[in-house]
Amino acid sequence: MTYHRYLNVIAKDLRTVVAPELRTERARAALTACVRTLGRLAYTFEPVGESERVLPAIPGLPSAVQLAFNDIGAESGGAEAELRLPTLTPPEDIAFRLPLASGMAAAANWLRTGAWLDDPRLKSAATSLLAWEQRFLAESEARSDELESLRAATPAVSRSMDIDREALERYLQARYHARPGVCISEFNQVAGGRSKQTALFTLEGVPDLPRQLAVRRDHPSGIGMSVVVEFPAIVLAHRCGLKVAQPYFVEPSKDILGASFSVFERVRGRVPVDYWDWPKSEKLALALAEQLAKLHSIDSSLLGSRLSCTIDSAADDPWMADLDKLNAAIDRMGNAPSMMMSAALGWMRRNAAVISPRLAIVHSDAHFHNVHIDGEEFIALLDWELVHVGHPAEDLGYCRPVIEKMTTWKKFMSAYVAAGGQAPERGEIDYFTLRELVRLITMLMPARNMIQNGTMADVLMTEIGTDFIQRLIYRLAQALQNVLSGTAMQE
Repeated sequence: MTYHRYLNVIAKDLRTVVAPELRTERARAALTACVRTLGRLAYTFEPVGESERVLPAIPGLPSAVQLAFNDIGAESGGAEAELRLPTLTPPEDIAFRLPLASGMAAAANWLRTGAWLDDPRLKSAATSLLAWEQRFLAESEARSDELESLRAATPAVSRSMDIDREALERYLQARYHARPGVCISEFNQVAGGRSKQTALFTLEGVPDLPRQLAVRRDHPSGIGMSVVVEFPAIVLAHRCGLKVAQPYFVEPSKDILGASFSVFERVRGRVPVDYWDWPKSEKLALALAEQLAKLHSIDSSLLGSRLSCTIDSAADDPWMADLDKLNAAIDRMGNAPSMMMSAALGWMRRNAAVISPRLAIVHSDAHFHNVHIDGEEFIALLDWELVHVGHPAEDLGYCRPVIEKMTTWKKFMSAYVAAGGQAPERGEIDYFTLRELVRLITMLMPARNMIQNGTMADVLMTEIGTDFIQRLIYRLAQALQNVLSGTAMQE
């Protein structure tokens, strides 16, 4: 048996034998991350097929790129080519592997220039090259989906690091010292995001607050934006009528729970899906459109300078400067060149002029893994840690891949406009669909790299480098294909 078979057997047994026996959210989340990581690693060690040793003939491909692939192909025999070996660390794009990795790096450098967009023959060659790579991305995705289909009936949830119940209770007793009998009668550590931890609790003895509350804490390692930054934006959103959990207070000190934290009213309902799924409900999609329209209509100046801005308005060309920042982040933190990300950056450079000069408060993570629902009722938009001032199409492009699986884009935008939003041009939606995927990948790189350099040992962060980023690359491949082919948004 080869390495990939060992890993697949382990992954499948974990999914089918171990998962049904687990009883805690933390254990189920850790196991799910392990299975996804093993699945991607298994794929990298599968034997290389003939079609992966030589690039097929692509008319119009620049000679330097073709030669880079030819040179690799001519030397791809031998034991080293028998396995799909990744770089020493997981590449952002799983297709980047021996024996064609060097050729793909040369192609990535060419695609990044965007020059291929000016010549129909070069664009055709680039499209064929990306389609060739997408076939391998799809193959890896299919392997991973096979493991997903074996999931236990109980949905996987994210691991949560423990919040100290006694420490929180002592803090609340000191905060409300004038009231006797302050105590926590129930406390439940629940699944939160990778950079935040959440607990639900019942508070007794404080009539000023509801009994059912939630505490949200920063990651002790400092990953992600602090609750201190997001809290004023949530207060403003609540005041302006958005469906959010009512915020009560934020504690900036890191001494009480090991990191800053905030307290909110507990909202009813549940989170319906994980990041890669979506509710089968057009009603919920249109409700999200309404909430985003209301958010984008809020005057961002009400928050002063407390939120960061996507762009530097003082730059000569702010959106080109933004692309330079994304490109620099990839060069600084990336493990290997990605043709898909390079092509997306090249396309954006040639199309940045389409962006209108509009700024608004944007949530930046408006997917249904961050929404509480009750049946088909939209209860609250959660997880505001990425909130900032940016272009409204950042939110629209980010949620588009999911929304188009729930309803048509035309219906979604009609609901958005009816609720007070201003519809961006088609080119802006295309631009920000690509940008948000690239942006999210660069945001995940630091956590992935902390695993690689040994400064963090967390199975959920391990999943980011082996599975999460790969799924985003595949989603980027699908979006880029639609943009380059001019595929119309669903009517």
